[in-house]
Amino acid sequence: MTLVRKPAFLLVAVLVIFTLATQPAAAKDEQQRTGVPSIVGHGFEAYAKGGRQAAAKRWAEEDGPLTPETLLGLLQKVEDVCGPYKSWNLIAIKEFSPSTKAVYGVVNYRRAPVFVHFMCYQTESGWVVTTMVLNTDPAQVLPAGLLAVNR
Repeated sequence: MTLVRKPAFLLVAVLVIFTLATQPAAAKDEQQRTGVPSIVGHGFEAYAKGGRQAAAKRWAEEDGPLTPETLLGLLQKVEDVCGPYKSWNLIAIKEFSPSTKAVYGVVNYRRAPVFVHFMCYQTESGWVVTTMVLNTDPAQVLPAGLLAVNR
């Protein structure tokens, strides 16, 4: 019996190690597949793990025009109304050029969804967020083409 348990235990241990080792790669692959600039995905990962302060710091990093203080104030106002952050979903990406992308999504808070628009620009040091717009009204954030309902 000991011989049967050891190979099974070894197989489980190898699967756990493989799963843990490939999780960051899987997240990176997902961002590459969807075309989401890494700074957007990393910001939401920071939001989930470290709250609005971590997200604001991440989205305002590098040499972009936004400051962590500005974003922190914005996220604080949203959370005051909508509750704590839960998750986010990608709606669409519009590539204006290889270095300029608009990312549209919905951020799920405890009490309400909030629509988001990130304008991202790729500098020599990486992607930066140049604009971030949040609103509970999708018409204030999403382009008309995304609001059209197919019937």
